[in-house]
Amino acid sequence: MATSTPESTQPEGVVDAASTDNTSTDTKLAHTHNIEDTNDTKAGTNSCVTKMVPGIALQRKFRHMYRNVNCLAPMVRAGTLPLRLLCLRQGAHLVYSEELIDHSLVLCTRKVNAEFDTVEYVMPGTDSVIFSTCAEEKKAVILQLGTANADRAVKVAIMMQNDIAGVDVNMGCPKPYSVLGGMGAALLSKPDTIKELLTSLVAAVSVPVTCKIRILDTVEQTVELVKVIEATGVAAVGIHGRRIPQRPREQANYEHIKAVRAAIDSDFPIIANGGSLDYVHNSPHLVDFREASGCDSIMMARAAQWNPALFKDGQVKHVCKRELSEQYLKIAMEHGHVFENAKWNVMNLLHFDKDPKRARGVSAARGYQEICTVLGCEAVYKSIPAHKLAKIGRKRPLALSAEDVQEHKAKKLKEGIIASEDSYVRKEWAKNLRPKLVVTEWLRKNQLAPIAVTHVEQEGKRGFQSVVTVDGKKYTSLRFSSNKKDAEHAACVVAIEALNIPHERLRIDTNPEARTNAVKGVSVPSVVEEAAES
Repeated sequence: MATSTPESTQPEGVVDAASTDNTSTDTKLAHTHNIEDTNDTKAGTNSCVTKMVPGIALQRKFRHMYRNVNCLAPMVRAGTLPLRLLCLRQGAHLVYSEELIDHSLVLCTRKVNAEFDTVEYVMPGTDSVIFSTCAEEKKAVILQLGTANADRAVKVAIMMQNDIAGVDVNMGCPKPYSVLGGMGAALLSKPDTIKELLTSLVAAVSVPVTCKIRILDTVEQTVELVKVIEATGVAAVGIHGRRIPQRPREQANYEHIKAVRAAIDSDFPIIANGGSLDYVHNSPHLVDFREASGCDSIMMARAAQWNPALFKDGQVKHVCKRELSEQYLKIAMEHGHVFENAKWNVMNLLHFDKDPKRARGVSAARGYQEICTVLGCEAVYKSIPAHKLAKIGRKRPLALSAEDVQEHKAKKLKEGIIASEDSYVRKEWAKNLRPKLVVTEWLRKNQLAPIAVTHVEQEGKRGFQSVVTVDGKKYTSLRFSSNKKDAEHAACVVAIEALNIPHERLRIDTNPEARTNAVKGVSVPSVVEEAAES
């Protein structure tokens, strides 16, 4: 087994991996960061980081970060801030974000949310937070980037490098949304693109650059690809033990990873991935996965999603899922995390929960207060300051002053268009009663002409506004949406409010009677007051 050992000449200020056992989260994070902190953090910058000279020599110094570590793998929907923090507190060394696409990130504006102590990358003109992080994970969070364009990748990495611990290029996702864009697993057959992406990033940024791939049809092919990747100068590579067509239910090929590890220079870190369920259910199994893959570093996805306590040192075989769920919810509320994603992650934390009543209660919950009541952790909800609870899930202010808003409204009015700051927040509307459907149904009932829609694209940025014509008048939202469908709904929200069209904005799609009543304009009682805010 050709595993690597930590270098004897680590950069000053680094804690060796062997010293991280049974230590606090802060000490564990010191293992993942190889530059001493400074007090110069104004505007989210770190003077030491920005003074580092990018290049292969710097990436080699970062290699120790990826030796003897247990990592949270990148997972869509799961790899958001609350789960990353929970896994760090349970003992993970590195935590990867979900795959985030360069097309979106390159347009984002960096904002500091003082209310929740977070740094957010927000799509301009929308309520959409593409990436959120905080100081606690700064030395451990790896941004996983979906990209097939070196210029965009570099722009994103340079923009975000002072808020993250590293950049990882996704070269393994087999899902159509990634592959059809030339990203993810599509890159495995494009070595020239891989070279261009990785060499450009290595030459441009002062944080570690890595990538994550899947095994190819033969060991020889995978070894050849890893050698191409190593030659670009990156700090490490992650290898998922399944081929592109294989899915999680199929067993990963650990012998394949082991053979690749043996064929590659032992100084180059390889992180094994794909052991969930086959090997890993709890922390004692991490050793088994290491032995099977021949790698001293491993990356866990579903097993960690269902049981973050597997990162704990020692023989942790049984964990209280309810306690983990409480910890997760506290983190989520403290950092203003959107409720729908938090609920989805809690349902995954309770994956093996044998209490059907509790599972149904969590599934039906429509806000943090409800879900905390179902789990018997009302004290957690009450521990969050009221001013924070009041702002969780609410619309973010438009990036315009009050004077600008009035000016835009007046300008639109001269054009014969009624405008407002109302926007479309998907979670506030039942799936079967989106704003456009509400307007369409109202027009049909009143025997009026069907709705007409025109679109306006935001100049120089990805964003859309729609103008809807309802009963001879035009309506639009001053907020830009990330896609045309949401822009249509936003314009319809303005029309609904201006025309006082009966509607019900709580999510009532689970109640057929409520759906019918909503169209008729019959009032539907709220389940809990807080649900409308979440």
